Amino acid sequence: VPIDNTYDPSFQFIIFGSCMIFLIGVGVSFWMYSNMRRTVEIYKAKAQAEAERTIVTNLFPETVRERLVEGAKAKNEIIRRRARRRKKNGNLGVSEHLTSEALFGSKPIADFYPAVTILCADLAGF
Repeated sequence: VPIDNTYDPSFQFIIFGSCMIFLIGVGVSFWMYSNMRRTVEIYKAKAQAEAERTIVTNLFPETVRERLVEGAKAKNEIIRRRARRRKKNGNLGVSEHLTSEALFGSKPIADFYPAVTILCADLAGF
């Protein structure tokens, strides 16, 4: 039985399959690139946060840092409570009693020492 000239390849399916493989490869490459960029951005943000934490650690004493963190947590909690209360009451425009923390944004971070005098001077030509 002769086998010659019996196979007729369908180039349409070959071209379609090749295009699909190419498009899938491009899609995977794009996904890997965007994922790598996002990972790099996360590492940069993490390094910047660590540098800022180090600066704050060296700049402020531990008690002041604790007050700042506690003040920020308390302020966030106040904002959450107000939002819940407004959502519950349905009043989005009602003003509430303002405290010094609400007015100025935080508790004072300095201690009060009545027997201390601060001198600010400039010696000309020194």
